[in-house]
Amino acid sequence: MPIREYTLAKVLHGLEINFEEFTDLCILLGCDYCDSIKGIGQKRALDLIKQYRNIETILKHIDTKVKFNIQMRFVLLFSIRIEIHCTRRLVV
Repeated sequence: MPIREYTLAKVLHGLEINFEEFTDLCILLGCDYCDSIKGIGQKRALDLIKQYRNIETILKHIDTKVKFNIQMRFVLLFSIRIEIHCTRRLVV
């Protein structure tokens, strides 16, 4: 099997989102710190990000059960989100 190499720029272009939206997408999809959110898989998470562009706006438009799970994840990862944005600005 050949090795595939992906760059962040190509991923963002292919998904048609920017880095900030990508960060929110990753939070919705889960990570080492949080389980995935019941009711939100890969396709729905990307659709939500493309439609609403950020977690804050998503929270205003989705049902309460899913909203609670996203709010809990967002609270847990908000500091990581800020750190990623700050680090990216320093590095780039």
